[in-house]
Amino acid sequence: MKKIIPIALLAATVLAGCDKNKGFQGDLSEEEAELKAAVEQYVPGVIYSIYGTLADETTDLSDLFAEAKAKAKANTLVQADIDAIATKFLKAREYWEKSEAFLYGAASDFGIDPHIDDWPLDLNVLSKTLSNNVLMNDLDTYGADRISSVGESSLGFHGLEYILFRDGNVRGVADITSGETIVSETDEGVEESYVVTGINELIFAAAVAEDLRSACSRLHVCWDPGAPAERISYIADELELPYTSGGSAYTYGESLLRTGLVGGIHEFWTEASTKIFVSGMQNICNEVAHTKIATANSQNEEGVHDSSYIESPYSKNSYRDFLDNILSIQYSLYGKADSDAPVDASFINFLKKHNSALGSKLESALAGAKASLQACIDRGVAFVDEPTADCASNAIEKIDALNNVLGEAADYISRL
Repeated sequence: MKKIIPIALLAATVLAGCDKNKGFQGDLSEEEAELKAAVEQYVPGVIYSIYGTLADETTDLSDLFAEAKAKAKANTLVQADIDAIATKFLKAREYWEKSEAFLYGAASDFGIDPHIDDWPLDLNVLSKTLSNNVLMNDLDTYGADRISSVGESSLGFHGLEYILFRDGNVRGVADITSGETIVSETDEGVEESYVVTGINELIFAAAVAEDLRSACSRLHVCWDPGAPAERISYIADELELPYTSGGSAYTYGESLLRTGLVGGIHEFWTEASTKIFVSGMQNICNEVAHTKIATANSQNEEGVHDSSYIESPYSKNSYRDFLDNILSIQYSLYGKADSDAPVDASFINFLKKHNSALGSKLESALAGAKASLQACIDRGVAFVDEPTADCASNAIEKIDALNNVLGEAADYISRL
């Protein structure tokens, strides 16, 4: 249901729109009108699209894990089943990483990002979980309804990654179904071993995948008012989770598109655009360079490289994750998901028109950041196997350069 705006308040909003810098439909400067068009393209063309695909892929992933659990119990699980799940996992993972240039909003407000993408995996906690037969029986019976009993560092993508991959390879069906003894280390450095049955791993994975599906479906519903009705009902009615912006009548997408209007989260289109650059694109740029890569690549104050702090070590997919993060910036600049060329109403075209030097500089920095990560991938040595590699250090430098130019662009837009 849409919020009914009182007549007096609506009149005040209309008068406010007479200011040329307001986001209302009245007199906008040329720059404001073009930024408005860029935001109106970006929200559905990038955010709705990527979150919709992510929700679809994680729904399929959850279904596949549920089927695998049932097949394992019936002794009919085969390698093709595991391979299909691993392929689907990597596709879902790709779209999560491609969403990280817009972690502002629902992903942050509702704690979804840390809930499904906490890393590094705490193997000691996961080992205790998998060997706890009472908890596994609960997860088997109630699924994601009992997920709060599992440590958050074991949930989401990285818990599932551990079940599916080891040393960069998809696990064999026999390895999964026969069980294993996991040797892990406590925070105090004490080694502990836990006996885990194969069915427990699939019970755990099915519950975690169901929880992941719920979280990603919620992201889609939180942003896109046109999300499928059954998805909205699932979040709002079945799970009874809030999904609107600040408890308002509007989704996050609607609130961003209502800039300058009642129910909008920004007053000016320059302000909305700056937020997209700073809290979105610059935020993930800084995280990739200085957390995801530099923590393991660079020495800390004690001269130590923290090689344990690596994302996606079991699938050895780290560099691909990082590149997808940079692609999330590209799509935000270009105004369309999965696009190698900008649409007309895009932030990059706006900059190239009004500040051609800055627009070209940004395109060059984006290309440099992507090329640096592609060089790491093409080298064929996983980040976890050589985190101090020169190509990783070069990637930090190139991604930093992109971050700096994004900052220049944000500053330019904020001063219009």
